[in-house]
Parts: sequence; structure tokens; C-alpha cells
Amino acid sequence: MATAGHRPLRWHDLRATRAFYRQRDYAPAWREGLFPSANGRAALALLLQAEDYGLQPGNYHAPALQALAETLGEPASADRRQLRLARFDALLTDGLLRFALHLRRGQRGSASRRPWKRPVQFLSRPPG
Repeated sequence: MATAGHRPLRWHDLRATRAFYRQRDYAPAWREGLFPSANGRAALALLLQAEDYGLQPGNYHAPALQALAETLGEPASADRRQLRLARFDALLTDGLLRFALHLRRGQRGSASRRPWKRPVQFLSRPPG
């Protein structure tokens, strides 16, 4: 199980995330050197703004990714730094894959969390 800091995280689609990196010959997608790339920062910003699309940022690792991104510049051993970078890259990919899926197909959930998806109430009798 992956963690950001000390909190365990759930992979949303580990199979798709692995396939993504396999196609890239396991090269990082969202970083340049020791920091997130411009595309990585833009992708994280998109996930943090998931509410603008009627979705919850927490469903896409956004808060954990933001916290992890803030630790990337902190002093750490080379091994620990590489682990943080790899975790950031993989979790961002996993979050983006799920976000794209939810944008395309919708997010399953209770009607109480998504009031705009509640059933339409029809009039008891036809108008006039």
C-alpha cells in the first residue's frame, strides 16, 4: 500500500497506472529532476480544483499529493527523495486516470452527495 506521509492511500486503478508506466518504459511522467514539472504542477492544480467539475479532490489523491509535493524540496537522503518522487508521480497518474474516467462516465455515489443527480419530481397532475 502506498503512503503520502504516514497516511495509507488506496490505488484507484493500479493496473492502468502500471500499464501507463510500462508504455513509458517506466520513465517519470510528471517531474523534472527533483521537482514536479510544469505539466505535473498543472495536473495537480486540476485535481485540486475537482470541485469545479462537481467532483471531490480527495477522490483523486489531491490533498495527499499536495502535501507530498511540499515535501519534495525538504532535505532527505537520496533514497528517500527518490521514493517521494516516484510516489508523487505514480499517485498523480492514478488520480488523473480516475479523474478522467469520472469526467467521461460520471462518478457513482449517493444522490445526497450529488443533489443535481436526484430524480426529477413530476407534477401529480398534468398542467391545465
